[in-house]
Amino acid sequence: MTLFYLIKKEIKQFFENKIYVVTMFIFPLIIIMIMGTTLDGHMSMDNNIFRDKIIYYRISNSGDKELKFFYNFMVEFEKQTNVNFIQADKIEVAIKKVNNNKAISFIELNGDSYKYFRNENKESSESKIFRNIFEQCHKKYALLEGIGRNNPNELEKIINNQISIFLISDNIQQEEVNSFTYYTFTQLTLIILYISIITYLSIYQDKNSYRISNFKNLKSNDMNKLISKLILGLVIGILQILIIYFISIKFLHANWGKDLLTVFIVLISFIIFSSILGISIFNIFSNYKTAIIMSNILIVVMGFLGGAYAPIYLLESSNVTSFLSKLSPTYWINISLLSLSNGLNTNYPIISICFFMGISILLLIICYVTSKEKVGVRVD
Repeated sequence: MTLFYLIKKEIKQFFENKIYVVTMFIFPLIIIMIMGTTLDGHMSMDNNIFRDKIIYYRISNSGDKELKFFYNFMVEFEKQTNVNFIQADKIEVAIKKVNNNKAISFIELNGDSYKYFRNENKESSESKIFRNIFEQCHKKYALLEGIGRNNPNELEKIINNQISIFLISDNIQQEEVNSFTYYTFTQLTLIILYISIITYLSIYQDKNSYRISNFKNLKSNDMNKLISKLILGLVIGILQILIIYFISIKFLHANWGKDLLTVFIVLISFIIFSSILGISIFNIFSNYKTAIIMSNILIVVMGFLGGAYAPIYLLESSNVTSFLSKLSPTYWINISLLSLSNGLNTNYPIISICFFMGISILLLIICYVTSKEKVGVRVD
């Protein structure tokens, strides 16, 4: 069978299944509208948790490097959140106010290090978020500090940019964040993951699926079948993007940013990853029910780590989830899309594309290594 015929067959079979169409195209729009409407108040500056709050600091014989970072951070954070940084005269007084919830936290700079004081009884949400942003930016500054020796202005630009990114992911930057923008991206990437299940089912239900399961002995016709599955995923994904883009722009006033070309390239690379994930699941799991269960578990976990169910800042506030989220493709694509929508010049889109393509290649290698002939497989 020719590749064109196989592609046409795959697309026709998909659209003949009404459940597939509703799940992949209609359901995500409903979720975006529900979550965007319900959580709009929690994501606007009217509820900015840092507005007019106080953060105390004290400089005790601090080194030039630490001092430079802190002032850059303080200026940018004040500008984006309207929080007030106040220099403390007495450490005891500042700590007491923090413990009485009259201040978010107290930072003491000493040499090339710092001490962070929070409420000893129960740390506030503001402190958790601020502490995470401060620590993450401090780590990035340490990594990028070498750049500043030759180009101080470039270092300042990079640090300020990183602070902006963290504030965007926390939905607390000065410019009001449209909740529909956040959930348009997170729910779009979540539903794209379900392409892996569509791809898997398409292969599994193919009466000749046992032939294309062996990556070590692929024939030209078998290769055409695999390519047709990949193109099926691309067609579904591109249609999802176009539908959600039109609806979100026209009716939900979501902000997709000005660099739409990069946005679409990042999304398409993610679609390719999702399609290959479905092919890999078929090759790795011989049992139908096991494969479906594992697919859903993977999607739920990746969705959670990418901020589809809980805001990204909550994930970043815990060391465990912060680490795990960096391993999830959904984290990288959502942080890339959020930065692009806000016009930030970052390397996240490049990292995301390389990440997706790297995992896709790795999955194909695993399929090749673990490939076994599946004869007489039937759908339960």
